[in-house]
Amino acid sequence: MDAPVKRANTALVRSVPKMYKQSLKELLAPYGFKGFKIAELTPNRTRRAQVCNWLLYFKRELWGVSLEKLIENKEAVTSVTREGETSEQLAKKMVY
Repeated sequence: MDAPVKRANTALVRSVPKMYKQSLKELLAPYGFKGFKIAELTPNRTRRAQVCNWLLYFKRELWGVSLEKLIENKEAVTSVTREGETSEQLAKKMVY
């Protein structure tokens, strides 16, 4: 795999908050999907799943939200996590 592709994919995966890392599995679970088996994973399949996961995160949390609101929410998460509340707890309270 090209180094630029690998770096871009790593940055994409890191941009998804921890609470959204299993979005693909959660969305497909009602249809019988139990996750990938190690034998099924190839680099291409892994990257595609990671991109799908990012798209699901984007659709759920970022689509239609103004840049000002995103910056405001990020500042709120940063200030609250300093006070001891986790970003996952705060995200559940936020309304976009």
